[in-house]
Amino acid sequence: MKNLIIKAASAAILIFAWAEMTASAQDNELVKKALEDKSLTIEVNSIHPSGHATIISSDGYKLRIEDGKVNARLPYFGRSDVALISGVDETGIAFEDCAIDIKEDYSRSKKDKYSWKFSALSGSENIDVTITFWDNGGAEISCTCARRSPISYSGELISYTSPDGQ
Repeated sequence: MKNLIIKAASAAILIFAWAEMTASAQDNELVKKALEDKSLTIEVNSIHPSGHATIISSDGYKLRIEDGKVNARLPYFGRSDVALISGVDETGIAFEDCAIDIKEDYSRSKKDKYSWKFSALSGSENIDVTITFWDNGGAEISCTCARRSPISYSGELISYTSPDGQ
């Protein structure tokens, strides 16, 4: 009886390990294709304001890069160095079809990690963005603003659209 329980437990562990390896391989392929074609969507699941506690988010905030342009509406929590101008909504970070020039870093200083850097305009503010990708589909978006304290977002790569639309 004891032998049967050990065999059943071993079989269950092998099945879970195989499923995890298959999911990891699929995530890895998704990340590689998205990076190669520079076309992806990241869904934010946590927000990390500078000097404040992490905020868990299930509000569907996304950053999308396609055809050399970035689109995003991300919340901002932190300190602003200048007063908001009347009538200008700069309470979040919003990129609307902003053309970007992605600088890639595949130095692989850390295993399974890739980085993109670009600058984009949100309202009247230029924001430097670094996106770090991991082979498992995880992503971190770091935003350095000229007039506000830095903020970062953690999430995952949720979709990839190839240049031919498939």
